[in-house]
Amino acid sequence: MLEMKKKEKLKIILDTNILISVVIGKKVKEQFDDLLAFFYLGLIEIIICDELIDEFKEVVERPKIAKYINHNDYIKFLALFQKLSTHLYIKAHIKFASDEDDNYLLSIAQDSQADYLICGDKLLLGYKKFGTTKIISLTDFLNIMNYPI
Repeated sequence: MLEMKKKEKLKIILDTNILISVVIGKKVKEQFDDLLAFFYLGLIEIIICDELIDEFKEVVERPKIAKYINHNDYIKFLALFQKLSTHLYIKAHIKFASDEDDNYLLSIAQDSQADYLICGDKLLLGYKKFGTTKIISLTDFLNIMNYPI
């Protein structure tokens, strides 16, 4: 009997703008639900770090964003997101992005050897790739994964 080699999960990083769109309830929420299906099927691993969680919390508390968010839904989402994700402490200190606030995403991409950094940030998307990490939109990632499931 031939032994099948187990396919490794794709490592992905989700930028804060994706997470904010999910808790606001935009179209991205449906796409995020499909992304979670890939997680539950064992096809992806979501990588997070303290900096990503801190930025998410800070942005959610901004008055112009907070007015669109149900606080209880946000708390539940954050708890679930952290539970499902693999936490990584950043060691690299990349200084490459034109927006300095995005450098932690490139650092975690390097440290985790992520396959994809998924975002909606035009500056980051313009890089297309950082090291071995492809930088793409959520829609493009779902298309690569043969979305819909």
